Amino acid sequence: MRHVEITSAKLHFLDSLYRAHDYFTLRDSLSGADTSAIGAGFYLAAVQRAFNDPLQSNATIVRTLGSDALSDSLRLELRRLQLSNLLSLYRYRAMDRLGKIMLASPKVYADSATMDDIRNNTRLGHALSDVAPLSVTITGSSLIHIDSAHHVPVQIGDSVRHYTFDTGANLSVLMRSEAQALGVQIRPAGLDVGSSTGAKVSADLAVAPRVRIGQVSYSNVVFLVLPDSMLTFSNGFRIPGIIGFPLIEGMGEVNLRGDGSLRIPAEASSPGPRNIAMEELRPLVQISYGGEKLTCLLDSGAGESQLQMPYYVAHRARVEREGVRDSVKLGGAGGERVMPIYRLRRATIGIGDTSVVLSNLRVQTTSLDDPKNELECAIGLDVLRSSTGYTLDFKTMSLLLH
Repeated sequence: MRHVEITSAKLHFLDSLYRAHDYFTLRDSLSGADTSAIGAGFYLAAVQRAFNDPLQSNATIVRTLGSDALSDSLRLELRRLQLSNLLSLYRYRAMDRLGKIMLASPKVYADSATMDDIRNNTRLGHALSDVAPLSVTITGSSLIHIDSAHHVPVQIGDSVRHYTFDTGANLSVLMRSEAQALGVQIRPAGLDVGSSTGAKVSADLAVAPRVRIGQVSYSNVVFLVLPDSMLTFSNGFRIPGIIGFPLIEGMGEVNLRGDGSLRIPAEASSPGPRNIAMEELRPLVQISYGGEKLTCLLDSGAGESQLQMPYYVAHRARVEREGVRDSVKLGGAGGERVMPIYRLRRATIGIGDTSVVLSNLRVQTTSLDDPKNELECAIGLDVLRSSTGYTLDFKTMSLLLH
């Protein structure tokens, strides 16, 4: 194959895609390109990471770091990506070592949010430095009932619980009293955790030696441990536990059906459209809306899909012309707050070959996250439950609506 040279203009374009979290167009733009150019290796490593090949991504990073021509800022970005890969590989001791090296290096080119992220990952790696990587064994196909609140039965040690199934959760979660009741070992970590309400608290970690969901058995499962108040709402509703991305990814392929059942096949069935990407431990999905391709958080823990502040800023005139002013009470880990929004009366969203029509699609006008991390949209259960079911496959990186 003939390689296409990457010019400085091309590098600028690749960087704009990366900053916009558009790993899908970034992947396509690198196809056939000469990624040996200074700086291009970073974007190749980012694409390899996004499409769930952290081992290959780290190999690309090591090769790229060998260049003496790298700027300090690009070297930092490569190290941050390497740290993210180690988290995906559950190599906690290596995370601890790398994080400490990064924190000891000159940081004049790093902003406070970047340094906070490095500190958090280093604390996580340090607290888990003696824990072996997560391991998963699938002994057969599973058919599991999911209730109306999207709870699945989970066996932790000898105890059976029912926890929320949430692809949008970076880690699985336990409220502190639940972790204590289960008897799992709580490890002080001092992680800074934010929420949709803007609250920040210090969180710890817990490790469960054995977890089972259907015919899927896990060893060395890490949970984020939050104060009970973070998962308790004003109406008394509580979220004792959340099954997050690492456990869902371990299932390989999951098929959620309209009858409220979750099927986990012993082996993946068929390749899909490769419309899923990863950013650290959060899954992203590419959708079409309003004649554009958008990158969204895939969040099965959210009842409603929404367009978020980056979309509102880019399309403000259209949203304010076609939408209706409203407000919403946002609830999540950390409490509740009322926020101004717009509602779009009718919105057609495309995922793969399937279109979904939503009434009163929410448009957030203010930021819910660090603006650098915020995506254009989030896809929730209203889209995922709009058909007879959906299949999520982290081996082929695909989401299919049936």
